[in-house]
Amino acid sequence: MPVLMNTLIASLASSSSERRQVAGRSLGELVRKLGERVLPWIIPILSQGLKDSDVGKRQGVCIGLSEVMAGAGKNQLLSFMDELIPTIRTALLDSMPECQDFCCFAPHLTQAGPAATYGGTIVIPGFCLPKALQPLLPIFHQGLTSGSAELREQAALGLGELIEVTSEQALKEFVVPITGYIQLTLFGFNDLGQYCNVTETDICGMLTFHKSDWLLLDCNCMPLIQIIGDRFPWQVKSAILSTLTIMIRKGGMALKPFLPQLQTTFVKCLQDSTRIIHSSAALALGKLSALSTRVDPLVGDVLSSLQHAWKSVSSAVRTRLYLQLKDLIHHEDDQVRISAASILGITSQYLEDDQLTVLLQELSDFPPSLSLSARHGYVLTISSMLRHNPSTICLSPEFPSILDRLKGALIDEKFPLRETSTKAFGRLMIHKLRSDPSNTSLHLEIISSLVSALRNDSSEVRRKALSAIKRVSKENASVILARINIIVPALAECLKDGSTPARLAAERCALHAFQLSKGPENVQAAQKFITGLDARGMSKLPENSDDSEDGEDTVSG
Repeated sequence: MPVLMNTLIASLASSSSERRQVAGRSLGELVRKLGERVLPWIIPILSQGLKDSDVGKRQGVCIGLSEVMAGAGKNQLLSFMDELIPTIRTALLDSMPECQDFCCFAPHLTQAGPAATYGGTIVIPGFCLPKALQPLLPIFHQGLTSGSAELREQAALGLGELIEVTSEQALKEFVVPITGYIQLTLFGFNDLGQYCNVTETDICGMLTFHKSDWLLLDCNCMPLIQIIGDRFPWQVKSAILSTLTIMIRKGGMALKPFLPQLQTTFVKCLQDSTRIIHSSAALALGKLSALSTRVDPLVGDVLSSLQHAWKSVSSAVRTRLYLQLKDLIHHEDDQVRISAASILGITSQYLEDDQLTVLLQELSDFPPSLSLSARHGYVLTISSMLRHNPSTICLSPEFPSILDRLKGALIDEKFPLRETSTKAFGRLMIHKLRSDPSNTSLHLEIISSLVSALRNDSSEVRRKALSAIKRVSKENASVILARINIIVPALAECLKDGSTPARLAAERCALHAFQLSKGPENVQAAQKFITGLDARGMSKLPENSDDSEDGEDTVSG
């Protein structure tokens, strides 16, 4: 058998298309006719062949492995899953794209060509074809649901690697069978088909009803959400979390029907005692937030879950969560960083005194030499705390230094720092008007910072500053009117802004800063300050039509 297999593998690696096809058909025929009699010999030989230094031989092995999988029956393959899953993983991780491209049907492989790049992601052409994953999923399903703990881990990791090299379009129809439960009260068949590229007939074929409002995947599917909830070692849970994170990134909006279940799963994992589990869960939650057009509800639900259980959670778990959030505010992924900072800002209300002291010290003295993601994470956290727990910052001995950090961020060369700092100044001003209305010197300092942001070269920063001044005017108009002289020149420039969103924001800001809707005398006064100002036209704008634009319905800083 070894001699025969080496001959077939050499032929499968041949540059001759005809020779490859003959060898492939021969191997497939051998498996179909002799089945279990030859598989115990063939699979180990193929597995060993993947370690060969000869690229051509490894490519032949991969094509041979594909022929074996196409020729063997399902039950035969499942009998050898302990050997097949590690072998498939080895092939997927091969450094040569030609060796990776073996997992579809054999006819595809002889013409698939090398791996290609789509949108910055490496995919295997064979996995761009419809139903390309179909022959492989039963193997991984069996490994995930009935193998040993080690095999379950290997199966989960292998599935993640398989998803990585599959195109997003080809992956869509497999999102449902791979991921888990769907709640019918949230998504009907039409909605599911829209996101997951499957028909009602497809869904009914894959799913069976469970309880009153849930769909449960049948035995041919692999509900990762269900499996991760079982009592398995941390290595298995970690592997499944990794695969779910990949699925969120690759599956995109096809995962939207699973948001509630994924969120619940990840929040539970946040409370796990194993660091890699709660770290992976926090990262997955950050990725999950990208599927929602409004991140606040997701963050709010997560926080609600955490706050509800906060008293029952051990001090050790709370400390781990705090430390994990402190790490994630510096994450390179924008969405993860933003979500982590928002959560840290809210949970700062529940931190131990020593934890809060350390956090405030870090926020007050981070050096400007840090990376963009690190600096942005700190400023995002300051901004979130100024929204959700402002008195803690303002009454801290670190407040003057934190204020200096915001001023530095306002002139940072990187746009995200300037935008977030501008929003933070707006939140700080609102808090100070309510808690310290007589501190006029600090009010002037904050307003001066916002005025400088009105002249920023970023139209989005200018728009944020205009929105902040507008909110301050709505909170306490007299504070702005008393300082109208320092605001007017920059505001006048914004009313002629080349950016339409910034110009419209300037009109809304002028409406409230000059109190144009309160009487004709205010209209006349405004026209004296700004030549050519259409104060009369602005005075007719509805006062509260733009409340949703005030910027406090997002977690972008």
